[in-house]
Amino acid sequence: MNWSNPNWNNFVEIPATAFSWMVIYGYLCLALRHPVAKGPSRKIAELMVGTIENMLLRQGLLSQEEIDHIHNNEQVERDMLMQMRDGS
Repeated sequence: MNWSNPNWNNFVEIPATAFSWMVIYGYLCLALRHPVAKGPSRKIAELMVGTIENMLLRQGLLSQEEIDHIHNNEQVERDMLMQMRDGS
């Protein structure tokens, strides 16, 4: 790997177990819950979460209902944190 001039547009395959992908997915979802997680890097993380979700759906490891539940809980938590931060 040429770290002085990496080609960030190259696709890289990352072989991992289903358990590893569930852990990665969980940590990305957790990171996106943080109220200051915004900007360009958030968009990349959201794209990665969507890609991993699609893979987990195809493999039968998560259902659409479970993913919807995860997203709904995340939104409720973000709203609560913003209210606490703003003193509402």
